Amino acid sequence: MSKKRLGVVVAIELEAVLERYGSESIIKESHGHTVREYENERCVILVTDSGAGEISAASATQFLISECDVDMIINFGVVGGLTPEMSTSELCVVEKVIHYDYDTTGWLDLERGRYPGHNSAYI
Repeated sequence: MSKKRLGVVVAIELEAVLERYGSESIIKESHGHTVREYENERCVILVTDSGAGEISAASATQFLISECDVDMIINFGVVGGLTPEMSTSELCVVEKVIHYDYDTTGWLDLERGRYPGHNSAYI
């Protein structure tokens, strides 16, 4: 049985990943993305540095899915979690998000982040 392939998208905390996992076994450059490959006894870990922003994160995520054939994606970083309740290395499972850049308040009279047809701004 082949090992599972885990994709990791890192926005700006790449040094923390490199410190944790050490030297990568393979570095691949493709379509503007750099992928660092690590392997342990349980899985192959493919890490790409997306840079900041939702569009960059979406591009890196799709790249890992389409070009690297990953089984699962983890987004590594602060991802808006800069609150006193968060601690270093705490795992958060996202249950809902708000797309604050989506704003139709002057047009559809919905609160910022709320898409038409949804009961709230949370997705």
